[in-house]
Amino acid sequence: MKILAWNCRGAAKPSFLSSFRRFVQLHCPDICFLCETRISGEGLRRVQRRLAFDWDSFVVESQGLSGSILLLWKRGVASVDVFRNCTQQVVMVISEPNEAPWVLCGVYASTDYRTRRVLWDELTRLLTQGIPTMVVGDFNCILSSNEKRGGRAYSDSGDRREFREFLDETGLVDLGFSGPRFT
Repeated sequence: MKILAWNCRGAAKPSFLSSFRRFVQLHCPDICFLCETRISGEGLRRVQRRLAFDWDSFVVESQGLSGSILLLWKRGVASVDVFRNCTQQVVMVISEPNEAPWVLCGVYASTDYRTRRVLWDELTRLLTQGIPTMVVGDFNCILSSNEKRGGRAYSDSGDRREFREFLDETGLVDLGFSGPRFT
């Protein structure tokens, strides 16, 4: 099963649908996790309708112009049951034919470190249950100075240490990315 996770930084942009279709054609994903769509209401429903021919979907609407998660999966490939969602994550059970079910967690973490702590705690509880789980998305936190450009000088602040401890405790591994290093 192929999963595409994309921080699209705005699904209302004119280039979004053509870019999405190009990514799908190039990578042939079965599940697409899109975060930071920055749309809600009728704009989000319009995007869903344009994609409805091939995909089923689940949405966490944006809060104003920030955030939002759009989860898409190809019809007939797997059964997807969402059992937890909030502004920072969608947790779902994926059931493929002739395979054991597994959990996919799509994350769009808050930029507020205090709010991210709640996410780290929830994910830690989920991941330590021993269920096969994949976590994808945007954690909105960095581990080293080479992950940022501009702005204030990098410091190993408490929120970054908390993120590192979370990764160490859960055994999560950064699989890397493709595309521009900085947006």
